[in-house]
Amino acid sequence: MHAVIIDDDDGVRRMLVRFLEKRGWKVSSFRDPSQFSCTALKGESCKEAARCCDVIISDKNMPKVSGMDFFRSLQGKKCKCKNIAMLSGFWTQGELAQVRAWGYETIEKPFKITALEAWLENAERESRADSHDIRKDKE
Repeated sequence: MHAVIIDDDDGVRRMLVRFLEKRGWKVSSFRDPSQFSCTALKGESCKEAARCCDVIISDKNMPKVSGMDFFRSLQGKKCKCKNIAMLSGFWTQGELAQVRAWGYETIEKPFKITALEAWLENAERESRADSHDIRKDKE
């Protein structure tokens, strides 16, 4: 399993990296979305079956590129990652509605690690199911 963490807060980012690595995940972490290099952010649509990671967790309020703008770009490029969550301590009703309309998770800061853990367990189950389906299709 591969997770991408994007948060300008070094402490939050390091805590999430450690938490995921202890769960056995490969983790790529970035201070802002412009550092995250995947097909969707290179100006191309995601490949038909390609997925650059299993989970993306991003902060909403970042100085260079907001989480909302980052998520909007993922939507526009048809990102294949199915498990995407945005962290924030302040949400407007419009932002909540938009993130949920995209099918992404919203996580309120400060968050309880148990809530994040439950979301990650679901992501792990989905990823295992997807891998199983891909293997069946190849047979």
